[in-house]
Amino acid sequence: MALAGLHDLSGMQTLGDPDWLGLVVDSIADGFGLLAPDFTILRLNSEAYRIDGRPREDLIGRSHWEVYPGTEHSELGKLYKQAMVDRLPVRIEHRYAWPDGRVSDLETRVFPVANGCLAIFYRDVTDQQQMVMQLRASEQRFRAAMAAIEGVLWTNSAEGEMIGEQPAWAALTGQSFDEYQGYGWSRAVHPDDAQPTIDAWNRAVETLLPFAFEHRVRRHDGEWRTFTIRAMPII
Repeated sequence: MALAGLHDLSGMQTLGDPDWLGLVVDSIADGFGLLAPDFTILRLNSEAYRIDGRPREDLIGRSHWEVYPGTEHSELGKLYKQAMVDRLPVRIEHRYAWPDGRVSDLETRVFPVANGCLAIFYRDVTDQQQMVMQLRASEQRFRAAMAAIEGVLWTNSAEGEMIGEQPAWAALTGQSFDEYQGYGWSRAVHPDDAQPTIDAWNRAVETLLPFAFEHRVRRHDGEWRTFTIRAMPII
């Protein structure tokens, strides 16, 4: 997953019109903060206040390290200091525990601007990260179920192609990853059974009915064995 954003910082080169700057940064969907060379918080936009949850008087004019405890010596703090010295943009995805007890996954981008300041753009990506973690957990449960099932289990695309790692099929046939990808698996099926198997698969896909078939498969030891194949569509 890649998150990208484009922000025109040319208007910050003078930082001389606070009213104009406020209108600009408040129009940004991301949280925005402006840090002085000593890491004092000079400005935040409305999204930053929303994410943080604290009033202006608790944030503006105070040290970033004081307002956000634990960040000064964290990986985030190191990147802030690096950007301040090197005057080069940096980006990081990190987890932060807010003073009120909330925990958020944040994507933060840092841009050096005029007067030795840093412009900070950040967004809450907690929901996206949770979705990724849930997908990974689901995949792990599925693979555990595969390993526990008696027999051989693998997954095919709707077109009948094998995509990705199929360890059970590889163990049965001895085919390598590259050999069974796509329709390569059919080369381990008896020549007289390969096309009928594909035809039966296509009929099952068209009708969204379970696939059931018998064909001969060459095992890793070269012996042909007859297997009953069953598949269920995942919609």
